[in-house]
Amino acid sequence: MEREDQLDQPFGLPSKWYNYKCISCNYETKIEDVVVDAYFYSQGCKKDVYPTFTCPKCNKRMKYTRD
Repeated sequence: MEREDQLDQPFGLPSKWYNYKCISCNYETKIEDVVVDAYFYSQGCKKDVYPTFTCPKCNKRMKYTRD
């Protein structure tokens, strides 16, 4: 049984958000670490190479930009 003081604690560590920018229309957004990690392994990315995503505005490629 959970103690009352544990009920307000979040599950796991706080999320980290990564900045991504479209190479075509310059749309910018933040993508949560769990999504980046999942795509990293599913796309077979190399170490220190961030996965790319599809831009929701123009359907072109979005790339990671430094925070």
